[in-house]
Amino acid sequence: MDFMHLFKISYWLDAQPFPVFTLGPYLFALFLLSVGLGALAQRYLTIRKKQLLVVSWKRAISVFYTVGFWGLLLLFFRHEGIPYLTMRLWYLFLAIYVAIVLTLIVKDGKNARTSQGKRRPIVKNKYGSVRKRLKKRKRKK
Repeated sequence: MDFMHLFKISYWLDAQPFPVFTLGPYLFALFLLSVGLGALAQRYLTIRKKQLLVVSWKRAISVFYTVGFWGLLLLFFRHEGIPYLTMRLWYLFLAIYVAIVLTLIVKDGKNARTSQGKRRPIVKNKYGSVRKRLKKRKRKK
């Protein structure tokens, strides 16, 4: 198989590529799996709330849902043969989005783990449900 066509702009900007392609069922399964993993991650987050990685989990859930929804939508456009919405360029944009957001998730996870010991303790206030951080007070002598 010749992979040199991947470096041509006409390959990515083809307005009407072939409607049926060999990776179709595999991509369909991948995008459905992405939606399913998003649902599982959301359930995990609601059951077991870790204060340390909540931001990373929420970002991962949004990535799973976004990739699954847009991937299934792109596959539908491809199946129907709608011009300009079936371009291979949209799959490339989706892959670039996933790469950027996954690097942000990993970076946030590393920052949260390294600053874990530096965080001030969280205590409940007198109302019970609202949480506040303890402020360090300087004592006057």
